[in-house]
Amino acid sequence: HGDKVNWANMLYIDNCHADNNGYDGFTLDQTYYVTITNSEAYSNYRHGINVVTGSSNVYVGHNVAQGNGFNYKTGPVGSGIVAQNNQAFGTKNVLIEENIVGDNSRQSIRINDVEDITILGNKMVKNIGSSSCLKLNLVNKASIKNNMCYEASSWLVLTDTVDYTFEDNTWNSCPVGDNNQISYECNGWSPTPDNTCSTG
Repeated sequence: HGDKVNWANMLYIDNCHADNNGYDGFTLDQTYYVTITNSEAYSNYRHGINVVTGSSNVYVGHNVAQGNGFNYKTGPVGSGIVAQNNQAFGTKNVLIEENIVGDNSRQSIRINDVEDITILGNKMVKNIGSSSCLKLNLVNKASIKNNMCYEASSWLVLTDTVDYTFEDNTWNSCPVGDNNQISYECNGWSPTPDNTCSTG
């Protein structure tokens, strides 16, 4: 970690299957311009697909991530698809499109401290250890559009997230408005009328 000169470029994963791995099914780590498509991640101990450690310009599309996150060494912590910024390297520019994700131990899709994220046209089904289909934490610039969330008590949990759009999504086959089935957890901040977290 840290030597960006030697990071990978132009990684393409297509029509692959990962199951019962002790960590993630697919870890997209320290790589620029990554595509994973038409692949399956089942019953991996942590996450199905994990975009992490400064990876950018990433396309995650037309995959299935199901039943992940139940057997990790620290307990059930995993989600179907995750994008996160560990090591403070700036994971960014991620498109998550038309995946089928469900029955994981946490949210279908979970985003943590990532800039410029698009979540488009995904089908998310109930998860065992979470009441929501999607969680965004410390996210700047997010577009959430044309997604479907089934068998969950809430659609989206936002924690300290700013500058996002939420359009044309459905929850249990019903249209979801911007203030319907969205939960705000601002960690001491307050939600503002434009649905961001503010100290003011």
